[in-house]
Amino acid sequence: MRISALMKPHSAAWIDARARFDIVDGSAGLFAPGFVLRWPNGKIVRYNNWAYGNGVELIDRERKCVHLLSSGEWRNAACDAPATVICEKRLHRPAVRYCSKHWLYMDATQSCYRAITRTNMTILDADNRCFQLGAEHHHDAMLASIGNEQENQFVK
Repeated sequence: MRISALMKPHSAAWIDARARFDIVDGSAGLFAPGFVLRWPNGKIVRYNNWAYGNGVELIDRERKCVHLLSSGEWRNAACDAPATVICEKRLHRPAVRYCSKHWLYMDATQSCYRAITRTNMTILDADNRCFQLGAEHHHDAMLASIGNEQENQFVK
């Protein structure tokens, strides 16, 4: 389900949509098998940007999720707090450098990103929605995983 126009990086809708998104759910988001922090897609977390007074060690029953602040810092948050998610799809032929409508391309990751503005989705619902959005154009899409500062700044 693509919408007719690509969101521009400075459009009000894109800025609002990417202002906050759900990164982690204690039951299905960032997880630590064998003390290695991982994203839902299994990628090892090699980068983090926790705001002062926040962190993985503070994930508890009340604050199992993490939101990305407009500053780019990560904050522990309640999972029932309204949030926007960011989907990511890696291009199979990155030389094309083209994203479908409503997706925004990042050259450094050779991926397209899309914000989902529906709030109060579980992490599983959000991941399923990302998958559906990617499948519409025969791409694999999943919840975005932040690999470095550049990508963190791109999606904030």
